[in-house]
Amino acid sequence: MIFAGRYTPRLYIAYSTFYALGSLMAMQVPFVGFNVLKQAECAGSHGVFLLLQVYCFVNWLRGFISAGAFRRLVVVGAATLVAGVAIALVLLQLMGKVQWTGRSLTLLDPTYASKYIPIIASVSEHQPTTWTSYFFDLHILNLTDGGIFVILYGTVAWYFAGVMVRLMLTLAPIACILAAVGISATLRKFMGFLHRSFSGTTTPLKNGVQEVHSGFALVVVMVLTALLLSYQFHAAYVSSMAYSSPSIVIEAGRTQSGERVVFDDYREAYFWLRQNTPADARILAWWDYGYQMSGMANRTVIVDNNTWNNTHIATVGRALASTEEGAYPILQSLDVDYVLVIFGGLTGYSSDDINKFLWPVRIGSGVFPNDMPAERDFYSASGNFDVGPGGSKILHNCLAYKLCYYRFGEMRTDYHHPPGFDRARNTEVGVKNIKLTHMEEAFTSEHWIVRIFKVKKQPNVQPTTEEMKRKLRDAASQTASIDTEKTRFVGCVTGEDMLGADKIYSGGATGANYNLALHHAKAHGKRYFALSRVGGEGHVFAFDKLALAEKDFDGNGAGCERPCMDSQAHFCGCADSGCSDALAQPGKGQEHNRRWAIYEREEA
Repeated sequence: MIFAGRYTPRLYIAYSTFYALGSLMAMQVPFVGFNVLKQAECAGSHGVFLLLQVYCFVNWLRGFISAGAFRRLVVVGAATLVAGVAIALVLLQLMGKVQWTGRSLTLLDPTYASKYIPIIASVSEHQPTTWTSYFFDLHILNLTDGGIFVILYGTVAWYFAGVMVRLMLTLAPIACILAAVGISATLRKFMGFLHRSFSGTTTPLKNGVQEVHSGFALVVVMVLTALLLSYQFHAAYVSSMAYSSPSIVIEAGRTQSGERVVFDDYREAYFWLRQNTPADARILAWWDYGYQMSGMANRTVIVDNNTWNNTHIATVGRALASTEEGAYPILQSLDVDYVLVIFGGLTGYSSDDINKFLWPVRIGSGVFPNDMPAERDFYSASGNFDVGPGGSKILHNCLAYKLCYYRFGEMRTDYHHPPGFDRARNTEVGVKNIKLTHMEEAFTSEHWIVRIFKVKKQPNVQPTTEEMKRKLRDAASQTASIDTEKTRFVGCVTGEDMLGADKIYSGGATGANYNLALHHAKAHGKRYFALSRVGGEGHVFAFDKLALAEKDFDGNGAGCERPCMDSQAHFCGCADSGCSDALAQPGKGQEHNRRWAIYEREEA
């Protein structure tokens, strides 16, 4: 509005009040807090506020100095201000004080998330909006020139809504405004023609305005009225059919009498968890169901819908994509008691873990490319994602496949098809006689949509075999144990991408205890290990080669020297809130706030 020459004192008062109150109210939201000041996405509002103050001050100053002096002042001041703001933004970015999030970068480059942060691209609300959604949700698409601000708002909101479907919420207000402006202007004009006709007014119209016959004006008014009335039916229909069903209940259509058929499997499964598992039980499932499970089952989940920890979610994806034998150590490191999967093969429910399985694979392989199969390994020889007999053997042996299709080969879903026919994918499953070694079925809901498996615990004492006796004799003959093995503290880095490419992950208590991390490195025969602790848990990687020279370590500062849980003499670094408590800032270009304390085993 300023650049269009439409500045007024009312604009100054309106935006200044909106900025001050809006920022203060946003800071009261716990999830937002001081991110209003720290996040780069909010820098635009701060910049507009400062620009408005400067413009108001310059307008006031114009009345006290000559025109020539005023022009020189404006040129010098504008150049200084632009240069200062640019330098400040660059410095804040380099210092890590202000950073763009992956979601914001995706708005500017829709391909960013799919290339660099698959977890963002996997969220259903982050998918591009289909063009039918504009008509389905908004119905009236009459864009008008209601004003510069309205046009800019509408254009930007329209673009962003096309990038992420969740941003239809930001488009809805301006769509209502634009439609209201257009319909109001049309009705006002044609109602004026009707008024002139019925009142017999003979006053000539303004230049350029053509007289319209009252019959045509009446038709236009009636059509617009019918359109507005029909929109009420459309809105009521959309609200009842699309937006009135809670996500916890699945609508399966209607009976011949018109009654709705619903599947209550989610609530049934969460109630079972609440009533039949210990209060401290830890549940592993894909992050989509985290909030529901926490709220309704009141149990701890490994990951939830707050997708800030990409590494943790990738670990869950790695477990689901690994074989049962390969996933079991991961489940142990996370102290998992139960694994929950969603399966739609019996009912035809398509939003299950099998149909979305490639997202866990992509996210997991993006963080652990050397520790799990790649996405292409799960495709059949013909290049398809096939759960049937012609599918990939790696897919048939992965944990998610086994848990979803366990005992499904005994089920006959349709008398026209053989047992084990998957109605969601319209194919017969490839493996029917599935056996589990480290897990056992604990619960399956009425329609098999939710399946829960209990992770078997290893016995604390195992029978002493002859091989074990030999190993004990060999261990007793050694002069050093894992507790006395010497290590050298190398330093701290801020990102796991600075660690070796051959790194092997472990989590839970292992990431917070020096001796457990050392044992992890020794068990895998690795020379280095790096810890990142938060509370009584953390992350640890074991690897053989450093990705950069010691002189280039960028984390030797705040948060690096936080002691380990089991040894005050050793550093365990920090992760996330642990780094925030230590006043440590994220490293340059790093999504997470971490300090990885690196040790070298001198005996390796």
